[in-house]
Amino acid sequence: PYSFDRTDQDGVFEIRGLRPGSYRLYSWSVLDEGALLNPSFLKAFEGRGTEIRVHEGATISHELRILDEEQ
Repeated sequence: PYSFDRTDQDGVFEIRGLRPGSYRLYSWSVLDEGALLNPSFLKAFEGRGTEIRVHEGATISHELRILDEEQ
């Protein structure tokens, strides 16, 4: 399952209510509507996200690299 959010003017976003576990975060400067539903798009970025571990009651802050700006 995927979830997405947009950043505010400072590049900050917040996701609440995640269950404890491992997650992978991805960041793009521009993302076409529906891209997350396209298996070939997702395959191109497989394994390139930032892995985080969420613990019960945790607040996590993490700086993400923008994947579409990498060469």
